[in-house]
Amino acid sequence: VGAREALATAQAATPSPTPPAQRIAYAGMLLQTGDDRGARILVNSLNGVTGLTAQETADLNRLRAGMAIREADALNAEGRQADAYDVLAPELARMPDDPVLNMAVARLYSGADEPAKALAVNNTLLARDPSNLQARQAAVDAAIQAQDWGRAERLAQEGRQLAPDDPRAWL
Repeated sequence: VGAREALATAQAATPSPTPPAQRIAYAGMLLQTGDDRGARILVNSLNGVTGLTAQETADLNRLRAGMAIREADALNAEGRQADAYDVLAPELARMPDDPVLNMAVARLYSGADEPAKALAVNNTLLARDPSNLQARQAAVDAAIQAQDWGRAERLAQEGRQLAPDDPRAWL
C-alpha cells in the first residue's frame, strides 16, 4: 500500500497530461507492487501515442512483455497453456528473440508435459547466449523432466564451467 500511496502522490503532483515517460515509470512501479490492473491501465493509455523515444518504446515493450508473462504464467499454472500462449503471442510478434518471453513459452511446454519442446526453446536461447544462467537452469529442468539425465548433467556442468563463481550455476 505504501508504494501505491507514493505513486498516487506523485501522479497528483504531475501536470496533466502525464508525459509518456512518467506513465511508463508509474506502470513499472505498479507492476512491481503487484497492481497489474493499474499497470495495464497506464500501459493501455499509451496505445497509439506517437513520438515516443526509442528508450520509451523499449521500456513500454518490456512492460507489456512483463505483464503478458505474468498473466501467461498464471494461466499455465491453471493448466490453460493455449490461453497462456494467446496472451504471449502479441508480445512474441513484437519481440520474437526476447529471451524472457521465450523462456515463458518454454514454461508452457513444460506445463503441458512436453519437455522436449521446452528443451528445444531453451537450447535455442543457450545457442544465442551460453552464459544465460536462467535459460540454462530451465534447460536442465526440461532435460530432467524428459528424463534425459545425460543432457541435464552436461548442461549443468557447462554452466559451472562458464560461471564457476556464480552460485546459481551450482544449483
